[in-house]
Amino acid sequence: MPRPHFLLVSYAAQGHINPTLQFAKCLIRIGAHVTFTTSLSARRRMTEVPKAEGLSFVTFSDGYDDGLKPNDDREKFGAEFKRRGTENLNNLIASSNDEGKPITCIVYSLLLHWAMEVAREHQIPCAMLWIQPASVFDIYYFYFNGYEETIKRQAEDEAKCLIKLPGLPPLANRDLPSFVGNQSAYPAAINFFQKQFELVAQETNPKILVNTFDALEPEALNGIEKFKMIGPTNAKLIEDVWGNGVRVRGNEEGIVERDEINRCLDLVMGDGERAKEVRRNAEKWKDLAREASKEGGSLDRNLKSFIDDLEHKD
Repeated sequence: MPRPHFLLVSYAAQGHINPTLQFAKCLIRIGAHVTFTTSLSARRRMTEVPKAEGLSFVTFSDGYDDGLKPNDDREKFGAEFKRRGTENLNNLIASSNDEGKPITCIVYSLLLHWAMEVAREHQIPCAMLWIQPASVFDIYYFYFNGYEETIKRQAEDEAKCLIKLPGLPPLANRDLPSFVGNQSAYPAAINFFQKQFELVAQETNPKILVNTFDALEPEALNGIEKFKMIGPTNAKLIEDVWGNGVRVRGNEEGIVERDEINRCLDLVMGDGERAKEVRRNAEKWKDLAREASKEGGSLDRNLKSFIDDLEHKD
């Protein structure tokens, strides 16, 4: 049987490239070949090109090779990115066919739902790689499938109301993804996610690759070793669900002051029982993530099942 060939396309931002590359490594480990493509602007920010046996790294010009500037027209950029990105995917599909290595599946990260349209045109299976926590996916799904008014209504009174969604812990407004919790500040973003979910719903057999551990890299679960800029839902999970870190609290103006940073450092790095518990939980989740990622783990088994389904499609 021919070696499966995945075409992975990532938005040119580090928060998209890193998890997509980690996913590429997982595919390679179980025997797939991966062609990874992103904008030239992303390559110029890298110290070196990602290299691995079975990985082809291909860039294309999105018209903004020096990166998007603050004063650039975002709508124009999005249209140009889609136009050139579509052309790039069409070329890669054609060249892969010519080389006798046809694309088995196209996997695209967030913001690139036009890749689904390319896959449809060429009748190639495709899947969205959800690079945010699985819990965030759940929140968006419920928002666009019957819970919009419930979330809006309960979010109006953060002090008293908790938002209750199936399978999730009770959430305050501050625990929601920023695009949902503060829609007036991000109207274009919520429209984008709505479009993404609408396109997925149009698929007869939609495939969404969601990481249930909320991180492909075990170190991403460790709230002690380094500070990370994380979203509000991640902060909720880290403090109240995983118990491997603490959440900073802003003042009335939303500013995190020095004393608050010191409080959090003392809680997670001190000698108290809370600090010890945080460290124990961090190690527990790191071990679980490693178990899931190694050969024979749940991630390994699920990916093999995913590829088997592709190879046995009608």
